[in-house]
Amino acid sequence: MMKLTLNQKLAAMALLLAVASLIVALAFPNGPKSVSQEPRFVSVLSLAEQIKNREPLVLIDLREPDLYEEFHLPTAVNMSLNEIQTNGLEPGVTYVFYSADDLLTRHLWISLPPGIKKRSSILYGGVHDWYDRLLYPTLPLVASGEDSVVAEKVNALTRFYGGQAEFENDSTGLAYYTKDMGKASWPVVKRVGKLMRKGC
Repeated sequence: MMKLTLNQKLAAMALLLAVASLIVALAFPNGPKSVSQEPRFVSVLSLAEQIKNREPLVLIDLREPDLYEEFHLPTAVNMSLNEIQTNGLEPGVTYVFYSADDLLTRHLWISLPPGIKKRSSILYGGVHDWYDRLLYPTLPLVASGEDSVVAEKVNALTRFYGGQAEFENDSTGLAYYTKDMGKASWPVVKRVGKLMRKGC
């Protein structure tokens, strides 16, 4: 039997690790999914209905206080990731978290205890989707069937929250509102710019 040197043993171990990594990468092309990585998302329409109907939930804005003061969703409270990790959250409460950056909400989600995750969700697309898709959406001038129902629902919620829709001939943008949140994965959300109420 051949005796291996230390360098040969290390090289063999490195080769085994490389093969194992390749197998995992092929088996899970988007990374292994777990409860801690895949949150329950809530759409802007669903959250808008919940707030309008005064459903019991705590809406937490994770952004910096100055951005929160500049613009935030109705009923939202401002808490930093550090505050949540230091002080914890009350169990048995339904939480919805949002920010302007999916990296921040991902970091929060990974750090939440399982009992809190069970009753929590993340606003899909964050504060910018609320602003662009609910307060100031672009809707079709003419829609029929299910598209008409969706467009009217969006327009009614837009008016309820004091926003204003723009209208165009294209109805393809309505697909956003019918996205299945049960199958949604992390959106790429990293937008900058001021969020200000439009109009008078």
